[in-house]
Amino acid sequence: MGKITGQDWNLHMPNHMTDTPVSEPAPACDPYDTQVDLMLAQHALDQAERRIAAMAAELGAVTQLLVVAQTDRAELQRLDDIAARQRQQLESMGREFAAQSALLSGLEAELAALRATRQTAQADVAAIVKTFWQGPDGRGLSEKLRARYARRLTEAGVIDPAWYLESYSDVREHGADPVRHYIEYGLAEGRRPHPDPAAAAATVETQVDRNA
Repeated sequence: MGKITGQDWNLHMPNHMTDTPVSEPAPACDPYDTQVDLMLAQHALDQAERRIAAMAAELGAVTQLLVVAQTDRAELQRLDDIAARQRQQLESMGREFAAQSALLSGLEAELAALRATRQTAQADVAAIVKTFWQGPDGRGLSEKLRARYARRLTEAGVIDPAWYLESYSDVREHGADPVRHYIEYGLAEGRRPHPDPAAAAATVETQVDRNA
């Protein structure tokens, strides 16, 4: 068997073995280059942490604003509820005031009607009293009848001697007896014997009924 040369060896080698180039050895690791890479990586990490911290601060501020906004919203809702209740109360008070005003108007109308009725009644009573207290001339009566009438009118309280003298100065100035003057002159002249003619008239009616 003959000796195989390098050329012959290549002829007998597979194609994938003859075409693959021989790789160069890796260069040696540079410590300075490694340190620079580490410094750059650390700087990038620091920047990322600062950005994260800034974002966290912004997030906290936004969260605080949201809390304040929610609190304000709750407060606004509470104030709105209070305002709604107050509006309801005011509406209720307004309705009650309208009802009271209508009632007051009705009472005022009734009072006006009662006043008108009273004035009419007073005018009627005054006319009746004037007619009642104006009677015949008593100067022609006998002394016996004068004394009898004087006693009856005085006991019944129809004649108030003190008031009669105080009210009619002419009687007082002449020194006349108020009861005698009324019987002789006052009744015919329509003078009042008592400060309250209506009460006196009621007294007279009672006295007349008792003496009937």
